[in-house]
Amino acid sequence: MTLNRPRFLCSDFFLDLIYPTRCPACMRVIGWDMQLCGECESGLEYIEGVPWQAIFPEEINGEAPSFDRAEALFYYSGTARDAVLSLKNRRGVRFADYAAKRIVEKLAVDDGDDADIITSVPMHRSKKRKRGYDQAEVFARALSRETGIEYVPDLLAHRKNKVAQHELGMEERFTSADTTYHINSGTSLKGRRVILCDDIFTTGATANVCSRLLKDMGAEKVTVAAICRTDNRSDKNKSGGDTSAERREG
Repeated sequence: MTLNRPRFLCSDFFLDLIYPTRCPACMRVIGWDMQLCGECESGLEYIEGVPWQAIFPEEINGEAPSFDRAEALFYYSGTARDAVLSLKNRRGVRFADYAAKRIVEKLAVDDGDDADIITSVPMHRSKKRKRGYDQAEVFARALSRETGIEYVPDLLAHRKNKVAQHELGMEERFTSADTTYHINSGTSLKGRRVILCDDIFTTGATANVCSRLLKDMGAEKVTVAAICRTDNRSDKNKSGGDTSAERREG
């Protein structure tokens, strides 16, 4: 996507003369005003018309999801997977901007964008301090800029677990998520509608517990917005790879 700004007025244009802009998926040099190269953009596999509530594993935890709606843009594979992984070392910031623009279009259907605030699934503070970077937060801030909806950080916090989430089975993930995340703020969300951002949706355990905590704080509605979700059409993404749980536990 090309940004509509005059070249000579753009600081990005001059910065690009020294540090050429690269596609976050393939790392090839691209134009200063591009977010993805044309080949990678055309290779993105969008998720079309699949309500997450239909795939949420109610048989695992015996209850309906705590979030009211959830949307993702891409399956976690191919170009999208490469671009999300580049968020680990800041190379994928432009992809967060690209994803924010695209997910606004999905959220606008059925008033999914009628939120008062945006927040994000938290990374453990030591991990964030070491990396200096949190992909879910970057995506949430990009969505905030795109929509004009306020981003509110640190509503929730993450406890470090001895066993990484990605090493657990599905049922264990739900149990672990219940003790991993907790309320971190005395802020009242009474009557407020919240968009909860994450980079990848895997089993739904993280999105579910964080949504429940936000509702415990008084939120009227929680909409989950993620860049990718794992592909449940086959077994190819049910093991291995870099899920959001792996990202946080490291």
